[in-house]
Amino acid sequence: MMKKTVFGTISALLILLSSVIFSCSFFSDSLNEPVKDYFKEYTETASVIQYEISTKDILTDNARTLCVPSYNDIEIIFYMINPQRFIFTAGNSMILSFPNLNTDGFSETEKEKMNILLKSIRLTQDETDTTILHLTYPSEFLVAAETGLEISPSIQLFHPVSRANFGTFKPLTLKSNSPPPPVYGAVVYKDAQSGTYVVCLNMPSKGLLQGIHRDIKTITIENGTLGRKTSSAVTVNDDGTFSFAENSFSVGEPDSSLSAAGAEFSVYGQPATFKTGDKFSNENTEYIISLTDTAGLSSSVSTSVYSIKLNEITVKDKNGETVSAGSEIQQDEGSSYATLTFIPSQTATDEHTGETKDTSDSQIVYEIYQGTDDTGKVLYNGKNSGGKISLKIPAGTIFLRVYAHKDLFADSQPAEFGINVLKTTLFVSPDGNDLENNGSENSPYATISKAIAEFSDITVQNQINLLGNITQPEEIVISEPNANVTINGSTLNGNNFGFTGNISSKGNLAIKDCTVNGSVKTSGMLTVYGKTSVTGGITFETDGLFIIYDPAENPLENVAKIIFAEGTNYRKGCDILKPKDGKTLTQADCNRFTLASDRYVIKVRDDGSAGYITMSGGSLYPEIEKDITFTLNKQGEVPEYSRGETISVSAIFTNGEGNSVDCTGDMTDWKIVILCNDIQVKTSSSNIIKMDTAWPSGFYQLYISAKYDDIVYSVDWSLYYY
Repeated sequence: MMKKTVFGTISALLILLSSVIFSCSFFSDSLNEPVKDYFKEYTETASVIQYEISTKDILTDNARTLCVPSYNDIEIIFYMINPQRFIFTAGNSMILSFPNLNTDGFSETEKEKMNILLKSIRLTQDETDTTILHLTYPSEFLVAAETGLEISPSIQLFHPVSRANFGTFKPLTLKSNSPPPPVYGAVVYKDAQSGTYVVCLNMPSKGLLQGIHRDIKTITIENGTLGRKTSSAVTVNDDGTFSFAENSFSVGEPDSSLSAAGAEFSVYGQPATFKTGDKFSNENTEYIISLTDTAGLSSSVSTSVYSIKLNEITVKDKNGETVSAGSEIQQDEGSSYATLTFIPSQTATDEHTGETKDTSDSQIVYEIYQGTDDTGKVLYNGKNSGGKISLKIPAGTIFLRVYAHKDLFADSQPAEFGINVLKTTLFVSPDGNDLENNGSENSPYATISKAIAEFSDITVQNQINLLGNITQPEEIVISEPNANVTINGSTLNGNNFGFTGNISSKGNLAIKDCTVNGSVKTSGMLTVYGKTSVTGGITFETDGLFIIYDPAENPLENVAKIIFAEGTNYRKGCDILKPKDGKTLTQADCNRFTLASDRYVIKVRDDGSAGYITMSGGSLYPEIEKDITFTLNKQGEVPEYSRGETISVSAIFTNGEGNSVDCTGDMTDWKIVILCNDIQVKTSSSNIIKMDTAWPSGFYQLYISAKYDDIVYSVDWSLYYY
């Protein structure tokens, strides 16, 4: 089937607009107010006026309703009138619903699953063009809505600030419905007793009929030479078996008295036969076999008396390696799917004449199941228009049935086997579900702990992608010393998500673009990169560790406090910070980390190769034991400041003989940061900072640092503001 793009337009609005432009009478004095109202409506509001569906297969059922298949995600683009360039937020100023989605015939479990999948449907505004909205239906939702459920979207828009209702828009009527799978392996046999032809075929498997294609209604076989058609009603039973109404059709394998006219018949799935009544002839008679469902969608294949059998297809993974029964396949990088490519044989040989035929344009027909055989859940099925095809296969145990088809040829022997797609990339969302979902982007887990437990092999390179801020606290444990896990909070649209929880890791842990509202305890390798901060600090539990840090990717002022567990042997001169991928560190990079002891700081090595521990608080010259301390202009264990008051900081130099002197003027690179609930609210690059009169009363944190002889000294304070 050729690629098809469907456009739809709310034409009444455009017609009205043209009448405004070209009708002079519209601007008469008596109509000045309607003109004003009109331009107010269409210059100060927003509305959906047009849509576009771009997909390979779009069909129309008996009711003239657009139907989309379920084997791939479907995107609809909506075009708007939005002269004010309003920015709409999903769930707030932009509400998506599906008022005609009727699940009355579903069980309670199926209804619950549908409600979960509904949350995976995404409506977003284009990042560069405010007149475009993107609606994406995930394949998993479309499969659940198969056999013709109406999935028409309703979009309600509100003013982003005033919440004025711009209206509800229902731009199109849409259903999720795929055409029936084609019959497999159709060939022509001879009945010598009657001197007539018999068509042998395999109806779709029980799994397909019981699952998403239980709505098949009729089968039709047409003699393409004579133009004669014979049809029979088809009844699909609850267990996926079937029966025919017409006696010329029968269920089961061909009688042993029959013989092949061309290619031999191979039994796969559910065999059936049709007695054509056509007498033997010298012509290569063509037969067209069609299945039609209750919505009027159909699929057709053709075979002929002297058909040539196609050779088997080849299955390749993303690296071009051949996939066979029992293969273990890793997911694509950053994806919850593994890409497989199915390639038809380039040629086939006529056994009777020895002639070689070009079969490179053969169609690929596929059935993909979750499980070990075709009794498992149907993930998707379909066919392409010819040539090789690449499909995204979800993680887990997967059963494939894939073969090549070319009209007037006999179908190839199916590639029919199980594989295991390793779970190496999993997704976690605040709307996820640890019990029902499979960890894919469209079916995420709710917790990081569940994702870690579900990795197929914790020792290979695994990644957890966050789809939102995970605020439910959890204790996250990575107990395998050879583990390799990355927790990634970054998204394609620039969001950086975080999570709440304490991590204990014995393996290789990387954290990217995450705000960790908790602590990290590590006895293995730790990499911190992207815009990452750890509010509860990073504890080294054993000796010889260091943090790998990417200075170029993290602009945050405070990354983490480093803590050494009791019994660890860290002392002056130990490297504890190293740059990622051979980059170099600066002192500013080191300053983003603090040590639990205020008598130590991290200093960069001259070549930028590491950050090491050195003394603060009086050890510029260890033999003399000099010391520098900071004091505030208000004293007390928790100093109190009133609204609008100024805080000033002094630095006091003390040597080993007890002599003290104010060295405030000798300090450089001053920095004062005021935080409220760990959120930065104000900074200063001098030793003076003024409190804001608009701040609420309460406790605040004060971070102070300054440099003396190339060594940075720092301290943290708590203060009360009223």
